[in-house]
Amino acid sequence: MGLLIIGLFTLILALIMWGAIWGTNKAMARLIGDKHRAMQIIIETGQVPSSWSAPFAARIARLNADPGNVSRVADLQAQARRHCLRKLDDLVHYAETTPLVDGEETRSLLLDQLTSLRAAVEAGQGADGICK
Repeated sequence: MGLLIIGLFTLILALIMWGAIWGTNKAMARLIGDKHRAMQIIIETGQVPSSWSAPFAARIARLNADPGNVSRVADLQAQARRHCLRKLDDLVHYAETTPLVDGEETRSLLLDQLTSLRAAVEAGQGADGICK
């Protein structure tokens, strides 16, 4: 009976450890994958990923229907711009420190692209008026 309890305890502990490792791997793959997908979109299009500004764009479109919401629209656009700038700052820091970049020349090109896009977003230049 004691051996059965020890065996069940070991099995349950192994399953818990396996689940924790699996969950951690999924979370890290998503986190790193999201950053690399965002950098790829920025390199290919020269714009921030639409997923960064889409929630703000939908709310701005709803508010634009009423002319009395001009100040709220401006506030929301500023909030969206700050959100995009924060995300770009995170990507710049990641690109500076990650070993997952092909080489120093690639890192330099990536950082140039990110900083020029950040400057454009900060200046308020964007096709959608938010952060593109």
